[in-house]
Amino acid sequence: MAIDAAIDSLAEHARQREQLAIEANLSVTIESEEFAVSSAGDRVVVHAPSVTACLGVFQRQRGRLPELAEMLDTAGVTVEVRTGNSVLAIVGAAASPGRLTRRLFSEAVQIRINGVLSGLFRFR
Repeated sequence: MAIDAAIDSLAEHARQREQLAIEANLSVTIESEEFAVSSAGDRVVVHAPSVTACLGVFQRQRGRLPELAEMLDTAGVTVEVRTGNSVLAIVGAAASPGRLTRRLFSEAVQIRINGVLSGLFRFR
């Protein structure tokens, strides 16, 4: 699976403490939901079609999130997850989690509740 290969590559860079420069502009289809992935400066931005689509992927991959977040943090990479103009989460180096998020996930995952609520109720 392409996701596994990307995670393995990121883990190798994190172990070697190499500086990463990421350029992305692609779409990924996960269970008939299309996600756009792009780079914006020092961030990788994942554009989700909806909060519901994000939650579906999150539920299926929840066990991997802490490990992935820590690898991103170690590699100095930040991933911003958004739907529309709403930022749902920050994962990796620039995350600054609250106490609850830190306990549930890790030091490198920040859930933005206002963004989630805004994304849930946005007009299409």
